[in-house]
Amino acid sequence: MRSIKTSSICCFAVCAFLLAACDVTTPSQVHTGEIQVKDVMKTATVDPAHVSSQTVEIISKDYAMNGDGPMRIVIPYQPGSPLEKIAAEAEGARYQKAFAAKGVKDFRVSYTATAEPKAMAVVSYMALAAEPPRNCQHNSAFYGAVAMKDVEGKQDIGCEIKSAQAQMIARPADLMGMPGLPQDDARRQGAVVEKYKAGVQNTELGGLTASGK
Repeated sequence: MRSIKTSSICCFAVCAFLLAACDVTTPSQVHTGEIQVKDVMKTATVDPAHVSSQTVEIISKDYAMNGDGPMRIVIPYQPGSPLEKIAAEAEGARYQKAFAAKGVKDFRVSYTATAEPKAMAVVSYMALAAEPPRNCQHNSAFYGAVAMKDVEGKQDIGCEIKSAQAQMIARPADLMGMPGLPQDDARRQGAVVEKYKAGVQNTELGGLTASGK
């Protein structure tokens, strides 16, 4: 009797051990990683001979929301003529004044001699960008390249969700717990929607067209 009881206990222990060793779970297709914040270099070309208030407004707004560190501008000028260099320096001073009026405190100007007659000035600055989690790949079926059944079980469907969420983050610095709010806070942005719902027509945005048409 004791032998049978002992055998039963041993059998139960072996079964429990085997069940513990089995992995009954399956890998999830929903990516659960966190949205990451990265440093990126942003650049914009501007007219080296004319300061556009609309262009300065757009660049300054993006810098206020995402910028980190100094803003730089490189202004080209035709070599061989002192007057060309003087004109470029005068334009650099105007750009510095225009961006300072929009709240850019650290604005640095440099000049480069070039024989290219249509060379543009380049504004650059480091910025924060919200991006999907690491190792998160786009689902080709999401863009219609292949059928969903062909990639089932092979790709994380949650990556597209994370990608969309990252694009909706207006100020990536918020993810890092940085204090302070830009001038265009949520209340001001909400006011635009309320006016639209009330039937008030929004003013046309300037400087965002791809051509003059």
